[in-house]
Amino acid sequence: QNEDTPETVLDKLANDMTDQVRWAVAENTKTSLGTLEKLVDDLSCNVRRAVACNENADDKLLAKLSMDRDEFVRENVAENLKTGSTTLEEMAEHDPVVDVKLAALGNPNIPTRVIQRMAAGTGKRVRATIAGNISTPQTILMKLARDRDTNVAYNVACNPNVPREALTILAERRNIGILVAVVRNKNTPEEALAKLARNNNRNLRLLIAEHENTSRETLKFLL
Repeated sequence: QNEDTPETVLDKLANDMTDQVRWAVAENTKTSLGTLEKLVDDLSCNVRRAVACNENADDKLLAKLSMDRDEFVRENVAENLKTGSTTLEEMAEHDPVVDVKLAALGNPNIPTRVIQRMAAGTGKRVRATIAGNISTPQTILMKLARDRDTNVAYNVACNPNVPREALTILAERRNIGILVAVVRNKNTPEEALAKLARNNNRNLRLLIAEHENTSRETLKFLL
């Protein structure tokens, strides 16, 4: 697991008889793509899971692992930022395991067309995952800001790319968790912060006082 281990040594250790040694090689961030390719068919699911997480894996290798019999291998593939859009689309739409589908849908590399198709669905977990994806179009985030489900609304409020208008809508919610997420978002406009300053929640008011968009007038009101 030592990151200073030379690639040549890691390559030799990939053939070790012990599962834990091969797992450590698969997990090492200095392991080369060539060595990872040796481990992609390893009998140990833990080794393959580690390969699927490795940042040095390329889309071709990850595409192969996306069809692995082990669902946690596939889930790791779905979460890997090196996984390509075609692979993610296939996983989001056809994998038999819900958690794998959601992991693919939450990956910022997922094609926009897939997000648009699935955002109209009735599944709360699907909508919540889309709401938290930084690649979700702002038009969809605007719609999801009005979603009745608390988790969906919360994830919209936490999204760093959410439009100001959506945050203004979310500032009307009563759920304190959503309101805290709104105030913590750097995009929240001054007018929304001014309205939330009337809230009696001490933690919320402290966060408003620390927000860079809070006006002097609002700061005086908070005193």
